[in-house]
Amino acid sequence: LHDALPIYHTPPKSEDSSNKRTLRSLRHPAPFVAPVVITFIICSALIVFIWNISINQVECFTQYGLCSDKYSEIARQLIGQKVVRPSWSPVVIKLSAFPEVQKVETSRRLPSTAVLTIFLRSPLGSVSSDISGNPGAIVDGNGKVMKNTTDPAFPLLIVADFTSTTTNIAPNQVSALKVLRQLDSLLTARSIGNLEGLVLTVTSPGNPD
Repeated sequence: LHDALPIYHTPPKSEDSSNKRTLRSLRHPAPFVAPVVITFIICSALIVFIWNISINQVECFTQYGLCSDKYSEIARQLIGQKVVRPSWSPVVIKLSAFPEVQKVETSRRLPSTAVLTIFLRSPLGSVSSDISGNPGAIVDGNGKVMKNTTDPAFPLLIVADFTSTTTNIAPNQVSALKVLRQLDSLLTARSIGNLEGLVLTVTSPGNPD
């Protein structure tokens, strides 16, 4: 029975046919390779093109409108610079150094306009070590010192450990100042608070009983 069954032999693959398939794959690469290469070339050329275009116009804004001259003068230093992203420029570092500036966002409107948006901190109130307000400062809602001066338009918190070199006040002092800010909206005169430990004593000179 074994001798009666036909026997089939698979002819060995020739080395020549294998080489032909390799050559065909080299001549005809996978269909997705060409678009990737073309896209890479176009993006590289675009980056080189943008890199060599100098900024000739700067637009500067805050969340409230156009920038003041103090910020605009610094922002205009971008003019003539060749930067793909204005955020890489030292100009942004200078603007961010102002204590009242929370952050600076940048973008570029092709071909040659840089747009800067400056987000300013919102003042919460004044802090000082004595009733005279000197030394004193205006702080924001996070306790960050914005300006080394007090303003009678804001409530005043008196704390013994505040100095002219203070850059941030403690969380409990921020909480106390928020209380004063709420009282300020109910009173006709400026509210003044004296914080000793966790005890806040509030007065409002000139406010009728």
